[in-house]
Amino acid sequence: MSARELQPPEVNYATVSGRVTRRNDLERTSSGSFILVFFVENTMHIDTGDEEDQRIVTNVFRVVAWGNRAQEYDQRVRPGAHVLIEGYLSAMSFEDRRKIMRHRMELTAMGLQVLARAGESGSQPVTQR
Repeated sequence: MSARELQPPEVNYATVSGRVTRRNDLERTSSGSFILVFFVENTMHIDTGDEEDQRIVTNVFRVVAWGNRAQEYDQRVRPGAHVLIEGYLSAMSFEDRRKIMRHRMELTAMGLQVLARAGESGSQPVTQR
C-alpha cells in the first residue's frame, strides 16, 4: 500500500428523464463556445410506504449543454419531447439586477437520448441518424 492516504471518491453524476417544457435558442458565448439551455419537467411518484399516501412531486430542471454537444442537441431537443439526460449538477449563486442574491442548480448535459418526440406517447426509443 502506498504512503498516500486513501480518500473516499467524490461522485457527481445525475440521470434525469422528463418532457422538455421550453428551450432557448442556440447561442455563442463571448469566447465563441456554443451554449444551449433547455428545461425538463420530471414527475416522480414517491412511495411513502402507505398506499393511501402516495405523493407526486414535479421538478423542473435547467439543463445546459456546451460546445459540440450544444450544436448536436439543438437539432434534437424540442418542446414536448421526452428525453433522458446524463450529466453532472452544478450549484451557483449570483446577484440579480435588483441586487438580490439568487441561487440556482443546473444539470450540465454530457449525454442525451430522445425517448419520444413531441406529440408521441409512450417511451419507445427514437433512433438517431
